[in-house]
Amino acid sequence: MKRNHFFQLLAAVCPVLGCFPVWYWFCGWKMLPLSMAYAFLGGNFVLMVVAWLHRRYTMKLEQQSLLLAGLLARGIMLLFGVGSYFLFSQFMNMSGAVTGAIFIGVGYLLYWQILRLPEKALLSVYSLILVCVSYVISTIFCFLQGSASLGRDCFVMLALTAVLFCILKNRLMLSEIASNGRKLPKGFYSHNLKILGLFLLPSAILFLFGERIAHAAGWFLKTVGMWLLHLVHNIALLLFGESFFSEVVATPNYSPTIADNSVLTGIICALVVGGILFLMVKFRGEFLDTIGMVLSHLWDSLRRLIFAKAPVVRTSEQMEYFDSVELLESDTAKIYHAPRKISWKHQYRKFRKLPLSSENYRVGYALWLDALKHWNTDFSERDTPAKILEKSGGIPAPELAKFVTEIYYRVRYGNHIPTKSEWSMLCQLLEEVRKNLS
Repeated sequence: MKRNHFFQLLAAVCPVLGCFPVWYWFCGWKMLPLSMAYAFLGGNFVLMVVAWLHRRYTMKLEQQSLLLAGLLARGIMLLFGVGSYFLFSQFMNMSGAVTGAIFIGVGYLLYWQILRLPEKALLSVYSLILVCVSYVISTIFCFLQGSASLGRDCFVMLALTAVLFCILKNRLMLSEIASNGRKLPKGFYSHNLKILGLFLLPSAILFLFGERIAHAAGWFLKTVGMWLLHLVHNIALLLFGESFFSEVVATPNYSPTIADNSVLTGIICALVVGGILFLMVKFRGEFLDTIGMVLSHLWDSLRRLIFAKAPVVRTSEQMEYFDSVELLESDTAKIYHAPRKISWKHQYRKFRKLPLSSENYRVGYALWLDALKHWNTDFSERDTPAKILEKSGGIPAPELAKFVTEIYYRVRYGNHIPTKSEWSMLCQLLEEVRKNLS
């Protein structure tokens, strides 16, 4: 499909509708009329259209340098933020104007990034989940600030978002089927429309008349329950002369909390801090490996950002239709990154998570062979396991190495399935190697 066309703009409407509960909370926090939330949502749609036009007409700049295109987008974000601040300061205090300006500026940059995605990603299940998450977070903010919780308007907007998502997703699936050259049967579109209507109709009825249905069901259950209680009461009076039901007045009891006991609080804090320090010292190797890996990824990402270029979009003519294909120019593949060498301890940590099997036993034996290279053992890869054992002397545990080599012969050439004890001996040998390598 062609990039940045109108259906992509429609697909981006669902993520934009997820901003409504955020503005609803913002209006409640700043004590603005809740109708202003719709005005702010309209501003979000304007930002989305501007971001869509911006990305559509700056494709050549992205093909030259993604870094320059990103700097331009952030410059426009600052302009929107400053303009929004002066606009909001006319009817809000300084904190509200600054917060609203940040929302507008960051929102524009997010829309600019979102519109890089194809329709299939914008209409994925994860996109709808993110919309639902925005409602949950807004509800938490309303609870923490003591403001009014999300009202009926928010749930109406969520329902409309779900309906729009369903319709657009259905339209996208039909377009993909038609673009693959498959001939749809006669009456398919009308039949699909009826199925879609029947799918949405029960949800619409429950949403519009759910409160009345719940009241009617509650009245019915309450009437039946009270009739049963009255029946049991009368039967108890006839048989035993008294009722089974009596009023119980509960007196509130005070239970001391942990915060009331300073000694217990200090002990818990000491245990928590001590446990964290113990884990940091014991697994310091793993922590250092993780930090090094993160720093290496950050450095690689920075280099890719500096030299990145957007792929050139070329239109290729086919026999039956026109399609826009993204072809990578040869100059975009000039950066070569040497494969990162994985440490032996990192491979060992992965091995410890593997289940018992013949293939994993051979993996463990290969780990032992790889560890022998750290001790400069003079053996060739063409040597037999017995020859390797003889040349290496079974470092670091000769008896374990001899036993593991014998089992390896049976696993490698005799289709033997190692037992738990044989697997344990292999793990013990690798653990000895880890201790001697540290």
